[in-house]
Amino acid sequence: MRRALLRFAALLVFIGAPLFAMAADDAPQPTNKMSGYTLFDYSYVVDSENEDAKEVFGAKIRRVYLTYDYALKPNYKARVRVETNDSVNLLTSPDSSKVGLLVKDAYMQWNITADWAKSLKPALVFGIQSTPSWGHVEEAAWKYRSIEKTQMDLRKIVSSRDMGIGVKGALSDTGVTYQFLVGNDTTKAETDKDKKLYGSVAYRKSGVVGELYGHLRQRPGDESEFVGKVVGGYDDGDFAGFVSAFSRTQSDVGSVAGADVSTIGLSVFGRYAVSEEVEVVARGDFFDPDTDGDNDAKTLLILGAAYRPIGQVAFMPNVLIETPEDSDKASEIAARLTVHYKF
Repeated sequence: MRRALLRFAALLVFIGAPLFAMAADDAPQPTNKMSGYTLFDYSYVVDSENEDAKEVFGAKIRRVYLTYDYALKPNYKARVRVETNDSVNLLTSPDSSKVGLLVKDAYMQWNITADWAKSLKPALVFGIQSTPSWGHVEEAAWKYRSIEKTQMDLRKIVSSRDMGIGVKGALSDTGVTYQFLVGNDTTKAETDKDKKLYGSVAYRKSGVVGELYGHLRQRPGDESEFVGKVVGGYDDGDFAGFVSAFSRTQSDVGSVAGADVSTIGLSVFGRYAVSEEVEVVARGDFFDPDTDGDNDAKTLLILGAAYRPIGQVAFMPNVLIETPEDSDKASEIAARLTVHYKF
């Protein structure tokens, strides 16, 4: 019994010592926050090239985010985010639609506060993190990722996440921000010497928004890829209108000399606040996966509205119409009620 009490006392000392040390530290104590959101759809497929998908209707959870943010000190913070998502499109593969689980973010960010860095406000980010591809400018401008992904995301031109070391910041109060990343081109452990280089420079001030983005990827052999994108528009809070265009050049695809593929995309979108609770939204996309190919382009039209009874909840009826260039193929038409709620 006495030995057990001694062991218990030793355990208390072992656990309590760091707590007493923290209490004696005058520095700000760590803070943490748990947050997340859910996207729920009730869909009806009006028409589809896939006969099995036509007239399919029902409910699904399209995405769930669960995020834990931990501020270690004022200039150090960490994030872990997990996601479940419906990994297969209801329009094309309704029978194989399933929900998967993945680690979306796992990084530590160091905000550099030295005197020399005041005009750059730089932060170094280590781990699985957002790429500069669309999330920080275009997706924020579009605002309705809850209805549909932005075009480069939707067409899988580039991933939203990569494993690597990044730097981001802002040029004082000019409205100019920047983000650069050296990544593995995967969120898994590296298996080769080739890397992916990303860069974005953006401007946001007085409602004017603009961005220049590019990435370069070198694959084993001589295969390479370059993507460039430009975004521009205006947002005054009640009204917003934007244009986004990108081009992708893939060289020596499959390590075959001269096997080059050019891809282009254009997206025009806007929204208007009818009242404090209601906003209407529209978007039109053009996508050509191979500019040398025939009848392979697509156009996508998105129409929707959002009703927000409270800030954390949105009810969004929306319609998606994707029309192929090939007139022998049917359009993909889906009507949905999307419910987006945050916590």
